Amino acid sequence: MQQRIAALSEGLARLHVSPWIGVIEEVGTGSWIQALIQSEPGASATLWAGRSSYARRAQDLLYGTQSRSVARQTVEHWALSNLQSAPELTHFYSLAISGALASPLQQGDDHAWLALATRDGRGLSLHLRCCEPERLAQQLSLGELGVRLLTQLVAQTFKPEPLLNVLSDQLGLALEIDVWQSWEPESKSRSEARSYTCALEAIDLLLSGASPLVLLQPEQGQLKPVRYLDLLRGRRLLLHKGSFNPVTRAHLAMPDQVLAHDPDLLPVIELSLSNADKALGSRENLAHRLCMLALASPWPIALTLTPALYQTRELFSERAQAAQVDFVCGEDLYRRVFLSRYYQALDGGIDEGLRRLFADSTRLWVCGRETELDFPEQAKARSAKWQDRIQFLELARPEASSSVREALAAGQTGWQSQLDPAVARYIQQQVVYPLPS
Repeated sequence: MQQRIAALSEGLARLHVSPWIGVIEEVGTGSWIQALIQSEPGASATLWAGRSSYARRAQDLLYGTQSRSVARQTVEHWALSNLQSAPELTHFYSLAISGALASPLQQGDDHAWLALATRDGRGLSLHLRCCEPERLAQQLSLGELGVRLLTQLVAQTFKPEPLLNVLSDQLGLALEIDVWQSWEPESKSRSEARSYTCALEAIDLLLSGASPLVLLQPEQGQLKPVRYLDLLRGRRLLLHKGSFNPVTRAHLAMPDQVLAHDPDLLPVIELSLSNADKALGSRENLAHRLCMLALASPWPIALTLTPALYQTRELFSERAQAAQVDFVCGEDLYRRVFLSRYYQALDGGIDEGLRRLFADSTRLWVCGRETELDFPEQAKARSAKWQDRIQFLELARPEASSSVREALAAGQTGWQSQLDPAVARYIQQQVVYPLPS
């Protein structure tokens, strides 16, 4: 513990001699942010006021009646309220954190919300889960995170990469960060810029290793990062796995076909940043794909690093605590499910992979005709073994992402008909794909 506290010393020293000073509100966590700040001489130059309004009556008195204290809206309200009531200093920050940590009275979901706001209109919101089993270790981890965020003020950035690179050695054991959303004053005027920034941050958060799953909820065509357990825990899910480059009308029609048979399923669009067949693509292209999905789809969008379906099922069953996980796919993905080359790195090979895929009553909904599938004989035999879990559905839609990209590259017209109109406009306005020279 002393070694971990000592590792913060250099950043704290820089913070204390910087012009930044502010207010910290810690509720329900005892997260040690204030204590760690004061562990290095000069804290009075950094900490204007420190609070810990544990009693609900005290919280209501200071900030007005809000929803439950461990909630994004409440914690953001505390941070902004303290900022607005503070002195008019240029380099002023307000940090608020509230959580439910390990306790004999509190079992299970140990997590916290954190919000940081600054006088110049910037800020960020984080949701994190505490992975350490003991309360004291959880408090220290939250304290370290809060201090690291404040030391980023000196660097004038709220982007995930610098902070998460510093914490990368600890994140797997100490914290899982599954929501990251920054606020930038210049992005308030353009909804497209806000959505694109949100997409980039979600990609960086996943690639950093901070969380195995990042969930985005489309709201009026915009992306909003959300806590995945809030939406997925206890639900019966229908995962639609693909690259969506770009999302077509056929992509959107596939979950609707399944819902006609089982309307209680919750469709989730899943974009894996690890693919067995294709290169990932640039961060920018991936961010554009997410923005287009938000324009066209009403369903949650999940970012993962699981290329194989059996890995994806386990992720959503175990980490997201879904009650059931089904998949909907087209003929191409269905073929890959039963080809052994996609399971070479797995002990037990394809038979073990298929057992893990179809565990817990998982079903595979295939939009295509079984009679038209060209399978090797061995793959046919394997698919026949699981035929009671496979349902074929008619989908007479010829749209393909590749044909849209090819038409754009060739300068052809008519590709717009394969897409939602909002997606077609986005591609033209943002020049998502290379145009002919």
